[in-house]
Amino acid sequence: MSLSTGCVLCIDEPYKGDRWLAWLEYSYIIASVSQGNVVEMQCWRLNVQYQFESEMIQVTDCHAKN
Repeated sequence: MSLSTGCVLCIDEPYKGDRWLAWLEYSYIIASVSQGNVVEMQCWRLNVQYQFESEMIQVTDCHAKN
């Protein structure tokens, strides 16, 4: 789920209006897309003070064979 839409060059923080739509305990990924490719991705979580905090994104291969 993306909080903001459109193409941006830098993801410093989510749009301020997104704070009122976001739910606590959920992580929100915002991706910057240029020419059909994701060029930057950032994950945010709303804290109990209703401020967004950056989270680390960990990518794993869900198709890896054991």
